[in-house]
Amino acid sequence: MALNIIIEKKLISDKNKILEYFSIVEKSISNKYQKDLIILKKALYQINVNNKEEGNKLLERLID
Repeated sequence: MALNIIIEKKLISDKNKILEYFSIVEKSISNKYQKDLIILKKALYQINVNNKEEGNKLLERLID
């Protein structure tokens, strides 16, 4: 939830730092459904910051 606030309020503009936070959160979650939700949010973030190829790869991973 804190990561959502950081993204929505644009508190951190460094895209690599935000992706690093996504990775940290993803690794800390053991529930598959919550992990899938984080991956979805990460994919949407990637698409939003004009990294459509990586975002689409994440979405394909979720579909599989």
